[in-house]
Amino acid sequence: MATIVFLHAHPDDECLISGGTIAKYSSAGHRLVLVTATDGRHGEKPEGITTPEQLLERRREELAKAAAVLGVSRHEWLGYVDSGMTGWPQNNEPGAFIRSEVDEAAARLARIVDEERRDADRLV
Repeated sequence: MATIVFLHAHPDDECLISGGTIAKYSSAGHRLVLVTATDGRHGEKPEGITTPEQLLERRREELAKAAAVLGVSRHEWLGYVDSGMTGWPQNNEPGAFIRSEVDEAAARLARIVDEERRDADRLV
């Protein structure tokens, strides 16, 4: 069996973009690692969410539940602030993913891949 790493920018992308693929490979017995770059703080606010802290907590809970349902073995956050969409004022926030250095983001991802590689026969 392989270890497969999925990288997404925002919480909920794992469902919207690759949920079917994740579920397929999970049911086939592969080890799945999900990496989420940002915290999702600029996503849509569900009813009842009134503060940024509540939204961040909701996004974390939703992602944890989605990962469990999809069969993800490991989830890691890269730790960036959600940049929103191109051209939004949030693009200028400190720690925004869009402002990150490519080498820095790549190094964070490489650390996760290296950790998995130590324990895996095959990494896809």
